[in-house]
Amino acid sequence: MFQIIASDLDGTLLNNAHLISEKTLQTIQKVEQQNITFSFATGRHHLDVLEIKKKFNLNSYMITSNGARIHDENNHLIYQKNLSTKVVFDILNYLNDKLADKENMIVHLYTDSGWYMDKKASTFDNHYKISNFNYQLFNFKKPPTDNIFKLLVTSENNDQETLNLIEKNLLKIFGQQCNIAFSTPTCLEIMDKEVSKGSALQYLAQKKGVCLKQTIAFGDGMNDLEMLSVAGKGLIMENAHERLKKALPNNEVIENNEVNGVANYIEKILEA
Repeated sequence: MFQIIASDLDGTLLNNAHLISEKTLQTIQKVEQQNITFSFATGRHHLDVLEIKKKFNLNSYMITSNGARIHDENNHLIYQKNLSTKVVFDILNYLNDKLADKENMIVHLYTDSGWYMDKKASTFDNHYKISNFNYQLFNFKKPPTDNIFKLLVTSENNDQETLNLIEKNLLKIFGQQCNIAFSTPTCLEIMDKEVSKGSALQYLAQKKGVCLKQTIAFGDGMNDLEMLSVAGKGLIMENAHERLKKALPNNEVIENNEVNGVANYIEKILEA
């Protein structure tokens, strides 16, 4: 029996409306009742995920911002890793220069106090409906640069070509200092080099005294790559990005997020 179950949220545990189904909720509750550690493992901010936990009265661990923050079942912070202030400053200068004429490209910052965006974006109106998490605006002329643990670049008009170019250039300039990965084809995320969901799962397993072979993880994006690689069993969603499937050709592919793929798989484990 697996001792730790870790799951991504958007595109994995949540449906396409970014909501949690009743079946999935009941399955998580069953897991917790059997004293199996359940952890969200998401790119979302911990304040966002905390509201989901409170709303559904869950005792889950929280791996958030792709592993930059880990909170235990009592919501106590047990791990954190920020981007260096200089790296944040340099990346923001680069993005401000390259995206000056791109009105549909949005830059985001995550700090412990919340979520910041450089301009308003309707894309996220429904994305965070489950938690009512919302953003504040920041000015590129005077951005917050301290205690930032994740930057994001998103596209309002599905401009994957520009995002792919940004990824390529950021990897060339900051690849030695940052972990840069897509969570969705239109969301590029930037963390410290030591940060990933995989390293977070390793940390959690060590903290709980659990062998990695006794962990199982679910994901659909390139930011799930490390986690699905180190877990005892890494499951890829049917709806996952093709880049992820190609990167992990030997990992099992399960049902998609719209038909409760994660919950259905966990139910089979619990019944075995």
